[in-house]
Amino acid sequence: MASQPHSGYPRLSASAKSDSETDTGSVRLDAIYTVEEFKRRLRWSDSTLRAARRRGLRVLRTGKRAFVAGNDFHDFLLKESCR
Repeated sequence: MASQPHSGYPRLSASAKSDSETDTGSVRLDAIYTVEEFKRRLRWSDSTLRAARRRGLRVLRTGKRAFVAGNDFHDFLLKESCR
């Protein structure tokens, strides 16, 4: 049996993946989400995300892909709640 290279990231089993696909309304501090997954979890539209970015939500980019870190979202919420 040939071993497959390991990227260093945990792999999701089919059951773990389906659990995360139904998990709306929550963002983990220690996770990084694609922008699409982030919007789906929070049930945000494109315009809501754009408005949050204008108000300071940090979006990480690499190439053509964009991500939101859970801890950046947490910091954004704290900053917004003090407004």
